[in-house]
Amino acid sequence: MVVVFTAAWCVGVASWFLGLFEGIGVLRFQDWAFRIGPVATVHETRSECPIGLSVASAAETEHVKYRVLEDHRCLFRRKFTLFEFRWNTPLEMKGVISWADGTLTTRGRYSLGVTLFFVAWLAGWTVGGLMILIDGQLMGVLFIGLGWLLAWGIMVHSRSLELKRFGKYAGEVQAALGESSSSIEVV
Repeated sequence: MVVVFTAAWCVGVASWFLGLFEGIGVLRFQDWAFRIGPVATVHETRSECPIGLSVASAAETEHVKYRVLEDHRCLFRRKFTLFEFRWNTPLEMKGVISWADGTLTTRGRYSLGVTLFFVAWLAGWTVGGLMILIDGQLMGVLFIGLGWLLAWGIMVHSRSLELKRFGKYAGEVQAALGESSSSIEVV
């Protein structure tokens, strides 16, 4: 049990460092940072290539910063300000809008570092509760239940809030990229 708890602790610490590097990669619009992490949502629509996806550029809207890459892809994230009043959650999403073969795809991903941290946290909480149970105390069941209930509550709240925000952010970026145009030839 101690070995599993120590392993969970090590994964938790490693995930903090991964989250730090991943966060820096997202802030700097590094392509690798937008390719890792569990997929939270995917939305596909049939359309012509938006005008803004044809030229590599970087810009921002009221709430979002984005960078258009040369291969008809756009990386986007929330615009961070130094002073803001905002309810933050651990599951903030990063997004990619891509166009290929007449399909515009918007994909949102959770941070891999945060996801691994939650898995390690649950493993550590569970092992801690099992250690209490092995000592013959039923308090271990409550300990495990509390840990899983907290994690479930955080995840449900974060997911519902961040999906709404992601939809708003993706809409801002799509509007900024412009209306579809039949005058753009996509190879």
